Amino acid sequence: MPDLILCGAIAAQFLWAKDKNDVTGEIISDTNSMALNPQKWGINQPIQRGKPDITNPEFQKLLLSWAQKQIDYGADAIWIDLLFTQAESFKQVTGNPNHLAVKESYEAASKIVDEIHSYGISKDKTQ
Repeated sequence: MPDLILCGAIAAQFLWAKDKNDVTGEIISDTNSMALNPQKWGINQPIQRGKPDITNPEFQKLLLSWAQKQIDYGADAIWIDLLFTQAESFKQVTGNPNHLAVKESYEAASKIVDEIHSYGISKDKTQ
């Protein structure tokens, strides 16, 4: 079935207390440092507990490892569930689509997509 497209999936909106980098095999026993803290941008309203911070480089690395592993196992596409939720949540809370939290969150999510595309291309997958 040469026209079959195998689609993997990643949940970008949830953070387990303990997780694993699928590329390095590293067990991350405490993911609290990757949790979203709206106060980083001066926002005092809570977003939702247990959400990861898409702007956190360690979470980005973890998310990318999940996608890379799925690509390595044959995925042609990756569904990243709620990847832009953080940006949208900040937009709703601040009422300002140009707020720094919105911009940084959107740019971080877009960067993840670009990195997954680059990795897929390096493995002879097309966009």
